[in-house]
Amino acid sequence: HNLPYAANSFHGRERELSELANFLPARRAITLVGAGGVGKTRLALEVARRHVGTSLFPDGVWFVELASIEDPSLVTACFATSLQIRELSAESLWQTLVTELRNWRSLIVVDNCEHLLDRCAIVVGRLLQKCEWLSILSTSREALNIEGELLYHVEPLGLVSPAASRQSTDV
Repeated sequence: HNLPYAANSFHGRERELSELANFLPARRAITLVGAGGVGKTRLALEVARRHVGTSLFPDGVWFVELASIEDPSLVTACFATSLQIRELSAESLWQTLVTELRNWRSLIVVDNCEHLLDRCAIVVGRLLQKCEWLSILSTSREALNIEGELLYHVEPLGLVSPAASRQSTDV
């Protein structure tokens, strides 16, 4: 895997983790949608971490970060780089990506799709069509609108008021 290190522990989304775990791998295209800063990336990474080393995804759990990509034509290259796939000289990078991923049983987290929505929809949709064992968990402020996509709305975590917090800890 190439998942980023989690600097702190994960709390507060046990229901969401359970639901998402139950969807995989039967639902191969899941997009976590919600407002910016709501925790979509952190939730997706935690789902992914819980699948590292499992029999569901024996070829790994991978992270494709798109936040720094501005040019839609670089999305395929970002996938290849993140998945450690090098272009073969006899075919295009896209064809190499499909050839390599065709038999992978993997979970790929694709983060920050919203600013490259059209290109992400094309790449993710075609990968899922051509690579029957892949599952892709995307994060975006909007749906990718691809065939078979399950939209999972991520809401802000509720806050406990200071008074309620004090009452629950008083002995």
